[in-house]
Amino acid sequence: MTSSAAEVSVLFADIGDSTSLYETLGDSEAHQIVTRVLETLSGVARIHGGIVVKEIGDEIMVMFDTADAAAAAACDMHEALEDRNEHDPARTAVSVRIGFFHGPIIADTEDIYGDTVNIAARMVQQAKARQTVLPRSTAGMLADAFRRSTRFIDYATIRGKGEVELVELLWEHDDLTLMAGRDQVLDPSGSAAERLRVRYGECEVVLDASRTALVLGRNRVCNLRIDEPLASRQHIRIERRNDRFFLVDQSTNGTWLQQADGSEHFIRRSEHPLIGAGRISLGRRLDDEHTKAVEFVVEPA
Repeated sequence: MTSSAAEVSVLFADIGDSTSLYETLGDSEAHQIVTRVLETLSGVARIHGGIVVKEIGDEIMVMFDTADAAAAAACDMHEALEDRNEHDPARTAVSVRIGFFHGPIIADTEDIYGDTVNIAARMVQQAKARQTVLPRSTAGMLADAFRRSTRFIDYATIRGKGEVELVELLWEHDDLTLMAGRDQVLDPSGSAAERLRVRYGECEVVLDASRTALVLGRNRVCNLRIDEPLASRQHIRIERRNDRFFLVDQSTNGTWLQQADGSEHFIRRSEHPLIGAGRISLGRRLDDEHTKAVEFVVEPA
């Protein structure tokens, strides 16, 4: 028996170039790696409330209630495989390509059907390794923190839908830094009204008119590398927009922010302005005895 369901986000995650694993390692070892990777992807999906509908060879199909949940899972899937590759002594690097779409489905006890599934499958076909692709219409449903991390990549003709605009959801350090600077607005004199000092331990970075974005996390390529096991590889970015500074969380465990007035905020997959001076903790509460906080101060230029 089938029934209609409310609109959901359908996500496909496909292991890139798994054929080469089988050719290089042989069937048994390659199958073990693919199985473990699919288990990792499924685990990430469930953390974000996803329901793994099925596995299709080296691919999984997942259903989420919201586009934001699908976006968060997609970013964390890429992150999880980056962690896996970094710590793999055999150097059998594995990547994933992801596509998702939000819309109505037809569901039964074992599977889901309909245009939404077909379009989501088309999205993953459009994606390259380490890339997440979705239509502009689905991107428009995302929270600001995600929507600002999308960029146009192409158009695709989809049967029954005509020409559809495709966007990529960015998750890597270099691309996110580039996107963060796109809304920079200077005052009439051509210089920023304020600058921001960010300090972690002995390291300090200054954001001003010449440098408008900063990424913090465990990844060694971050502008400030945070030695914190609960931090994501690229946990937060700080952006300068219209002479103000914003903390944008893109992490799994969230971020704690304490402003100069003593107010505290928990931020996860959203953003918050930085005012005056304060402290930031990645993945751990500020009152935790093990917290090593990031300090910031907004100064006149």
